[in-house]
Amino acid sequence: MAQDQRTISPHHVVLRYLTLSVTLAFLAQSCASATEVVIVLSGREAPYAAAQEEAAKRLGEAGHSVTTVQMTEVTKDTVVAKKVDVYLAIGTKAAVLLHDLVKPPAQLVYCMVSQPAKAGLTEGAPASGISTDVPLRAQFELIQKAMSGAKTIGMLYCSNDSSS
Repeated sequence: MAQDQRTISPHHVVLRYLTLSVTLAFLAQSCASATEVVIVLSGREAPYAAAQEEAAKRLGEAGHSVTTVQMTEVTKDTVVAKKVDVYLAIGTKAAVLLHDLVKPPAQLVYCMVSQPAKAGLTEGAPASGISTDVPLRAQFELIQKAMSGAKTIGMLYCSNDSSS
């Protein structure tokens, strides 16, 4: 049976809070006062949506103005035309797209990014954020703690994608 894109698994919950806690700490350092934040999603999948919901909630509670868009809605003209203080890219594809478009004084902060150096995020324009590059041992230890009763664990990956 196919899983609904909006279904949130226990893994998504752990990932959401871990990723967002650290990402929001980066934003807190960057944004001492109320700012305009645009969240850009790499896709419509459940983990991105869960991260966006939590980020928007916490940023709103901190007094920031938050707008969310899909990566497909972003162009050079839309980025240049807006007076945005911080772009929060959720996912590797959104981070790579924004890295080429966001110019100072706007800042790029990313989360849920696989292999930032390989994606080109550590060179050129400044960007900061959280990578999902967690060693397998640490992943399985976290899964064991979060789902101690699990007898079988499956892992899906795409053999055509080196970051999978």
